[in-house]
Formats: sequence, C-alpha cells, structure tokens
Amino acid sequence: MQQPPNRVPPTIVLGPASGNSFQVLLTPTWPDTKDRAPDSPEDLRAAVGRAVQRAKSSYAAESQVPIQEIQGRSGPGFYFCYTERTPKPGGHKFVTTGIMRVGELSVPFTITSNENQAAIVGQSLSLLKTAGQKGGGAAAAALPATLSGQATVAAPAAQSAGTLHMNSYYTCSGERVAVLRCRSDADDGYCSVQYPDRKSAATGGMTPELAERRGDLVKKLQGCQQPKS
Repeated sequence: MQQPPNRVPPTIVLGPASGNSFQVLLTPTWPDTKDRAPDSPEDLRAAVGRAVQRAKSSYAAESQVPIQEIQGRSGPGFYFCYTERTPKPGGHKFVTTGIMRVGELSVPFTITSNENQAAIVGQSLSLLKTAGQKGGGAAAAALPATLSGQATVAAPAAQSAGTLHMNSYYTCSGERVAVLRCRSDADDGYCSVQYPDRKSAATGGMTPELAERRGDLVKKLQGCQQPKS
C-alpha cells in the first residue's frame, strides 16, 4: 500500500511476485465532506466517459473504445480497455481502467500488462466485485476499504541508508517525485516512481507511476529538494 502524506487517498498496488508482467492500481477515494453523497452511477459513468474521450484522442490505438459495466457486492462500476499506440519503455501495452463504487467510496482502478491481459483483467475484476468498505466511512484516514482475493501486494523494499527516501516527496524543478519501492538495491534494479503533478496518458488521467533504474534515480534526485525528515 502506498500512503501519501496529508490525508491523500492511498493506492493499493497488486503485482506479480517477481518481474513487471502486470500491475493493478486501486485508489479508494472517500467524499471530501461528511455531508456529500457518494458518487452516483451516473457520476461514475460520466467520469469514465471523459477518460474514454482523452484515450481516443491521445493514446488509444483503437478508434472505438466502449464503456463496460460491472456490478460489485456494494455498488456498480464502469471501465474500458485499450491498447497503447506507443508503449513507453518499461511500460505496458494493454490498459484497462475505470471506477468502481465500494460503499461510500469511489475506487479508480487501472490494470496494465503486456500479455495475458484477458486473464489478468478477469481476475482483477473478480477481486473488485468482492470489495467492501470497512471502518469510519468518509471520515476514515486509514485504509478505508479491504479487498479479498488471491493477489500479491508489492510492499516497499528496504532502502539503502542515505540513498533514497521511500514514500516521501522530492521536489525537482517544482515537480513532486515519490519513490514508492525498489526491487533491489542494485544500480540496474528498477524502482517504481510516482509523479503526482503529471497527468497520465497511460492511466486515463490518473497519477502516473513509472519504472526507472535505481542508479539513474539516485543521480537525478541528488539535485532535487530533499524530503523533509
């Protein structure tokens, strides 16, 4: 689980035990005020519709990108699938993204892979259908939803002392950069890096997360404003 500071909604990351063959991102988001009603099915579909238009105009290889509906244990969801026109180095070719209602929560999700996308999407959607809300609803600051199913959560790896600060914001030329986890301490090992101030072409306008070599990251972030301790 990735928990940014300042009560920003957390992101749950599911992935394989090794390698980068697929990734599933889930971001449970609660209403910003106690008296605000949860998003309606019409709100969810409209949000997904806007993401479809962005995908078709900018980065989907397909000219037709239909919206599909799913029904979960405690609410509806909408999603769409597309193929990246120009997959990024180290990224994924196939993308499924949408929003699911889980109790009071809206859960944007993105499923990416380079192969076996149908099987990965099927298992991920089955997991989402079983999701339920736990705890204090809109006021909850901790993880507000629990997900049941067979999946592996990619936990942050231990960092090398004085090298990289995990799950904290660096500031590089006015842009925030967060190193979420690294698969190893080797310079040629890959780290997952989040750029919350960028719009993500690959995830339909959601916060992008990229894979970058650890050695390159260390060099790049040395010239940036360091996270506050």
